[in-house]
Amino acid sequence: MKCKYCGAEVENQDNLFCTNCGKRLYDGELGQKKGSKKALKIIAGIVVVAAIVGGGIFGYHTYDVHKQITAFKKDVSTYKGISKNYQLGSKQLDYDDLYEQCNECIEDKKVDQIKSLKQKMTAMKSDVVELNQEVKKYKEELEEKKNGIGEYMLDTDKQSEYDDIVSDYQLGVEDYDLDICKDSKEKLNALLSEVETANTQTYNEVRQQVEATDLTVLSDEDKTFVETNKATADSQLAEKKFKTACETINSVKTKIDEATLAAAAASSADTLKDTEWELSGGEAAGIKVTKEQLKKQVGKMTLKFKADGIASMSAKDQKGDCNYKLDGNKLTLEESGSSFEGTVEGDKITLEMSGVKLFFKKK
Repeated sequence: MKCKYCGAEVENQDNLFCTNCGKRLYDGELGQKKGSKKALKIIAGIVVVAAIVGGGIFGYHTYDVHKQITAFKKDVSTYKGISKNYQLGSKQLDYDDLYEQCNECIEDKKVDQIKSLKQKMTAMKSDVVELNQEVKKYKEELEEKKNGIGEYMLDTDKQSEYDDIVSDYQLGVEDYDLDICKDSKEKLNALLSEVETANTQTYNEVRQQVEATDLTVLSDEDKTFVETNKATADSQLAEKKFKTACETINSVKTKIDEATLAAAAASSADTLKDTEWELSGGEAAGIKVTKEQLKKQVGKMTLKFKADGIASMSAKDQKGDCNYKLDGNKLTLEESGSSFEGTVEGDKITLEMSGVKLFFKKK
């Protein structure tokens, strides 16, 4: 620092007087006042700037809160629309609780919660959409099972169990309750699995009987019917059309049984064809009647079997034809509404009518 009077260099900046000429380097009181005014101006400037900046920050903060809340209101409004477009079902309580939290956030202007709540709303919508998609699948599966139940053969107990499960299943679908839907589906599948096993066993029992039957007695037309319908029944079983498959295989068995019986009847009839029998005795009211006693009453009585199911009977001066049918060892003679029932046992025929038995012996 230099003295303004003599120009000498003053090394100690704190000196009030020049070490060369002794004059005051500056007026201390005046300098202090000037310095004070300058400091006040600086401070005042800082205060003004701070006030301006502070006011700007506060204003910006207020604007930003308003902006975020306004945008969030739109998000909440969109969230509210979920209930109009989707069924909430088991998500109803969670949905309502989150909606209430969002409204509290808007009312209290808790912008620090907006991000978290928006994430929750997004997750809730995703859950609700998934719920509706899942219930739709359960509903379609239930309808498929209900439409196909007609092909299952259920006894009374299984039918009652089926009705109860379907009732619960339907309730789960209507209430959009995935827990009930899942539980009911598992029960229904388990029940139908049991029924399928039982129905398949029933089918296989008849199928095995068909396979064990001698088909040589069938006509070519019947053989074609049997082979065609066996294949059809097997195909129906593979498609889980249990009732239809059993009906088809039973029709095959009926065809075979009828043909077998017809062949047996024809074979039995052939054993009587061209044979002649004569009266050998009888029985009335438990009393034996000899051949001679009967001969006095009716004369010599004979029974001759001819072709085409015709039998000829003669006694004294009377003679006539009648139809005959042999089913196993059971013999039936029919003429003009009257009939004799009897049996064929080796070389003996027994006819019975009105409590009277007639015995014939093969000639």
